[in-house]
This record gives sequence, structure tokens and C-alpha cells, in this order.
Amino acid sequence: MDEDEAAWCRHFAQLTEPATRHAAATALALSGVHSGEIGHVTGAVLDLKQQRVFAPGTSRVLPRWCCLDAWAATALRHRLERLPDGREALVGSGEGTDAQRQARIGVTLRDVLTRAGLSDDPALRPSSLTAHADWRLLRKGGRIETAAQVLGMRSLDRTAELVGYDWRPPPADAA
Repeated sequence: MDEDEAAWCRHFAQLTEPATRHAAATALALSGVHSGEIGHVTGAVLDLKQQRVFAPGTSRVLPRWCCLDAWAATALRHRLERLPDGREALVGSGEGTDAQRQARIGVTLRDVLTRAGLSDDPALRPSSLTAHADWRLLRKGGRIETAAQVLGMRSLDRTAELVGYDWRPPPADAA
């Protein structure tokens, strides 16, 4: 997902109302929080002063702090202000199994892609929003190892696959 596509997602995520779960889910995903983690993020792990959020990790992803850009911090602050209790999940009901929570987040992010007019591109999936944090980093000359840390990935190959980064040189006979 490039920067223009991310901008479309930000715009359409907040069209109905700035404090919707769509905007909060998009803010977290674009910051590098995976769909399996988003349903577990509460106001208690949100540090708006330092513009970061603690991603709790999953069985496949390591826990870590993720940086929030100004838009994400604002969207999450608006969402937090609308919730009666800062200890509840910022997105979703917080009920159900991990798989059920992740599925609901996936539907929310897919809805954002549809609203933004990006759902026809088979290369763009809800995980593309999460991969955007690494895409930005790699485009600025960052290293794949740093990108893996940003997303909490245990495998450099899996990180490269997620962000569409081909690190392998072409075969010698391809020249």
C-alpha cells in the first residue's frame, strides 16, 4: 500500500464520524498493529503524549510499541473520548475468541478498503494497511531487520513477503 492509498483509507475511514471504529482500526493498522492485535488494544496501552501504542503481540507476532502519526493519534484520541471506559477495547466489543475478534477487525478494514475504492485490487488486503508502516520505512532506506521489529515479525522472509520486498538478487542466468 503506497502513501496515496493510505491517504484514501484515512479519509474514508473517518467519513461517517471521526470517532468510529473504522478510523480507530485504520489508525492502528497503519501504525503497524496487526488485525489479531487490534481487538486487544485498550486506552490503557495508548500513549498519546509520546504518540505511540503498545501492540500486545500474538502467537505469531512479538509485543512492541508502535509509533502513531498525527492523524492516528487524533483518531485514537477521538475514539477514546467516546468510550465509557478506557479499559475496554478501542475497536470491537472485546468479546469472543481471538479468531472472532480478528475476523471482525478484518471485516472493518475490508470495509475501509471498499469505501476508499481499493477493494478491487487483489494485492490490497486488510494486512496491507499494517504493512504500510514497513513500506514507508523501506522506501526511506530502512533495513528489513528494522521493518521486522516495527511489525513484531519473527522472520525476515515473512516480513519481506508481507511488504512486497524482494530481497533476493535475480538468478545469474536471467541477465
